[in-house]
Amino acid sequence: MFNIGFPEVLLILVVALLVFGPSKLPSVGKSLGQALREFKKAGEELTRSVTEEHDHATVTPPEPLAVSHVEPPAELKKP
Repeated sequence: MFNIGFPEVLLILVVALLVFGPSKLPSVGKSLGQALREFKKAGEELTRSVTEEHDHATVTPPEPLAVSHVEPPAELKKP
């Protein structure tokens, strides 16, 4: 997804360890995992609702009206 290799992951982990410390790192990882899970769930729900709305919004075109021949009134006829 992000095309991150092993050296980049290692660098990110070392920086996170220095910033948060070894005691806070597991809780930060857990919070990050929960946030990503909720974000993914919200995206799937949005996709599902848009798909359902699209399926319900398909409109069939109306049938053409039948045209019949109607005689004009006598006063409108030309002699």
